[in-house]
Amino acid sequence: MKNACWKQKIVSVFTGIFVVLFAMMVLTGCGTTNSNGSTSKKGSYQSIAIQDIQNDLVHNPVAAKNKYLNKKIKVTGIINKIDVYDGEHQYFIQAKNTNDLTYEDLNDPTITACVVGAVRTGTKMDKQLSKYQTGQYVTFQGKVIKIGDRYLAMEIDWAV
Repeated sequence: MKNACWKQKIVSVFTGIFVVLFAMMVLTGCGTTNSNGSTSKKGSYQSIAIQDIQNDLVHNPVAAKNKYLNKKIKVTGIINKIDVYDGEHQYFIQAKNTNDLTYEDLNDPTITACVVGAVRTGTKMDKQLSKYQTGQYVTFQGKVIKIGDRYLAMEIDWAV
């Protein structure tokens, strides 16, 4: 009788550990798959102020390339242009000051650099972003794929 009770306690303890580990895995997003089939954790993206990116692009594009290229970043700004180029939809975002974002900032000539979020046409992310409008506040998360003349391009895998 003591043997059966002891075995039940061990089974209960291991079952409890398994349930807790499974719940932690689900809550942290471990093993989740994004739209392009790769696994990722949202926490692995570095949040960067869009003003820092703009300043880096304007003052030293070579340093900006070394700093951001192929990195996973998360950046927030206002959409000031939506375009289609070479089979991709592109969302241009920029901001002058996160404490003072207005629609007029979109036409501010002092803002000379921007982040371009690119998504492939017909993807799940493309359908989500097609609801966004010029002037809308947005956060992009993705991998930096190119640094050009006063712009940083990233392939978006998450947006809100």
